Amino acid sequence: MGCELILNYCFGPPDSSIKLFPHASWVHYINHDGSNLNAEIRWSTAKAHKSHWLTISVESVLEGAHTWLILDVVGTREILEGEDLFINYGRYWEETW
Repeated sequence: MGCELILNYCFGPPDSSIKLFPHASWVHYINHDGSNLNAEIRWSTAKAHKSHWLTISVESVLEGAHTWLILDVVGTREILEGEDLFINYGRYWEETW
């Protein structure tokens, strides 16, 4: 049961066996809504983000300590104090859930 629950919140390219699990203290504040969206997730433009790690092999990922893939949650409109963050988890997530 625990593995399946975690996989519900992982994502990755459909043709890849690597799945990413967002890990941060604020992640549990992001909810799914297919129509009332106010945020989106993007690859970070921060200097610490190592975008070249997105092109290395699975073996290289497993051999190294690649923890600097950074995602930003960006508001797509003004978000009011106390308002939940809503992103679209995607059609596949909706169908699977």
